[in-house]
Amino acid sequence: MGREARINMKALVVGASGLVGGALMRVLEQSGIEALGTFHTHAQPGLVSLDIRNRGEITPLFDQFQPTVIFNTTNLAVDYCELHPQRGRDFFLTGTSYLLAEAARRRALVVHYSTAYIFSGIDGPYGEENEAAPRNAYGKMKRDAEIMVSPSHLIIRTMNVFGWGKTSNNFAMQVWNSLHSGKAFSAATDQIGNPTLVEYLAETSLRLVQEGARGIFHVVGKEAMSRFAFAEAIARATSLDGGMILSRTTEELNQKAPRPLNVELKTDKVFRFLETEPLALSESLKRFRRQWRADTHTSHSSIIKGDKAEFLKHEILEKVREYHTLTHKLQPFVPYKSRIQYSGRVFGEEEMVNLVESGLDFWLTLGPYGDFFEKNMKD
Repeated sequence: MGREARINMKALVVGASGLVGGALMRVLEQSGIEALGTFHTHAQPGLVSLDIRNRGEITPLFDQFQPTVIFNTTNLAVDYCELHPQRGRDFFLTGTSYLLAEAARRRALVVHYSTAYIFSGIDGPYGEENEAAPRNAYGKMKRDAEIMVSPSHLIIRTMNVFGWGKTSNNFAMQVWNSLHSGKAFSAATDQIGNPTLVEYLAETSLRLVQEGARGIFHVVGKEAMSRFAFAEAIARATSLDGGMILSRTTEELNQKAPRPLNVELKTDKVFRFLETEPLALSESLKRFRRQWRADTHTSHSSIIKGDKAEFLKHEILEKVREYHTLTHKLQPFVPYKSRIQYSGRVFGEEEMVNLVESGLDFWLTLGPYGDFFEKNMKD
């Protein structure tokens, strides 16, 4: 995509009320790109209603907005598709065919999101060229939708997408909601995949569009791991008790839809194309933790059980409190004796602790406290 095309990009995000669509809207806005988002059942300010199963709704919207790029983030839960296959086909196949037809009329690019669940999970890890062999209805619908999308468009396969958002039901939020409520959480030890931070997925999606990518690309996090190991990582990142996470096999979980076990995705192609390493889980969790802390304003007094680094941080911050008490604690005011400061630094114990904690996390610019301030100013 040339410079002029980038400047004139107009993006339509279908499913902007969801996790991926919402992240795309934020990234597009930050990049100065005109974008319009749609919702189907979960209305949000600034989004317009669209049922992609109804072409009579799609055509007027396209005529009015004239998008040059359509991000199709439409998604349904895996188990839901197993129980309601016709509804899944209506969204994934009929809806996608309508979007493709309208895009073709305007020579617009479609960015279609697919899944690692198109693979069997028997002979992973998988590259873009590997043959699809889905094990459940969700994977079959996603595979069939991929077949409909021509090579002149862009297909992004991803998996285990997570991000902070109290209204989201992604895996990381399921872990947090359960442990935060004091309830145990069961996670599979034999389901392997790449946890993918939603902001990274959105940022990389836009980069691929801007660089003129076409065809199929895998966009996932750098490391593959079990759902159980990922749940433990989320617990550590949010200062919750990982001991409440119960290891289970897929058979023990008795999920409604069959799950492919090892669907690790290879990322060699996207690395060669963008010359950028996929985001490591450690960096993903730092960003996730920052959003969690800004939203919940969780203090450093919460300790992750069994995590040596967090215990050490807690010890350092307690020493900072002790230091503040010894050196900076306000003395009782004595009339006609105590000096009244008319200028100078004004800070307390919490400011000193927050400063040191930001240094330990190396958030030297905006950081979680800036996010917390902005959120409360907006509210």
